[in-house]
Amino acid sequence: MTPQQSTARTTAPANGQQAAKASQLPASPQELKDIHHYMKLTREFDQRMVEMFRAGQLLGTYFAQVGQEACDVVPGYFAGEEDDIFLPSHRDLAGAIVRGAPIYELACNVKSRSTSQDKGNSHPVFWGYTKGNFLVCSSIIANQYCVSAGAALAFKMRGQRNVAIQTLGEGGSSKGPLYEAMNFAGIHRLPVIFIIQNNWWAESVPIHLQAAVEDLTLRAIGFNMPGIRLDGNDVPNMIGPVREAVERARNGEGPTLFQFDTYRWYGHSSIDPANYRDQAEVDYWKAKDPVATFEKWLIDHGIYTADEVAAKEAAIKAHIEDEVARAELDPHPEAEDYKQYVYCPDGPLPAPAQQRWERWDGKSAL
Repeated sequence: MTPQQSTARTTAPANGQQAAKASQLPASPQELKDIHHYMKLTREFDQRMVEMFRAGQLLGTYFAQVGQEACDVVPGYFAGEEDDIFLPSHRDLAGAIVRGAPIYELACNVKSRSTSQDKGNSHPVFWGYTKGNFLVCSSIIANQYCVSAGAALAFKMRGQRNVAIQTLGEGGSSKGPLYEAMNFAGIHRLPVIFIIQNNWWAESVPIHLQAAVEDLTLRAIGFNMPGIRLDGNDVPNMIGPVREAVERARNGEGPTLFQFDTYRWYGHSSIDPANYRDQAEVDYWKAKDPVATFEKWLIDHGIYTADEVAAKEAAIKAHIEDEVARAELDPHPEAEDYKQYVYCPDGPLPAPAQQRWERWDGKSAL
């Protein structure tokens, strides 16, 4: 189920629970169920991959997103039109899932199978899903900010009402490309939403050693765009500001910078024991688990019953097991296959493109 496919709208309360009035909810019951579905699917797949890594069943390392799911699912869901574009970092599994990437294809990616989108040639968590306009991240972290500004510029030049969503950690936001991209987007009022997922640690470096302020949205002032700091584990309170930012972007009112405060439960990657963190800090954030707290909220508001949540979890786990097992049957790429994608074959280099992009007329386009 993709955001584009989630057109059904349900207003009936679930199984006799004391349901909140639809007008009191931040989104329709069906939208809330969809968001929960994507978060739950991400959580269970992510945890399964962590287990496989620990069992020695993965090649390379793995960057789990566990604990940060809402930071991708909420913006990815509400910027869900066909031509909207999502530009992730290396920890944005939920972004791929909310943009429609099948679990089987993601499992093939992690397992480096020749049937994955990258033919088993890239990093296990360099997700990409062409059909969902979900771009593969840049290894040169923060350069993706410039790509998102460029995509938003293209939307504006073509007269499209589409949005570019850009996510990155707070560590990446200390890099220069952020400022170049935000400055350009601010000047030209581009339809892009910059999201900083603040999990407090840039690998092993705490935020106070890599940024002069803890509230990173203060930077938005200099680029003439709204800066909004939210609890990135609180789904209901994230929905309204994100929907408004998406709508502003579609209406030509320019970019927005968000800071979502959140936490990764595991190390920077699966080879990182993360023993630089205090256990009390980890426990504090685990108690704020975005999936569990959102499930409780859904039950309290009559959207789901506890039994329905349990049944959904069982169904998702079974689906993941089936898709991972299917991916396991696929072959790894042959050594010779790498030549097809890395080296230019014998013979002349490709001729220069005959058709060039028309030169950008900034005045008429913007």
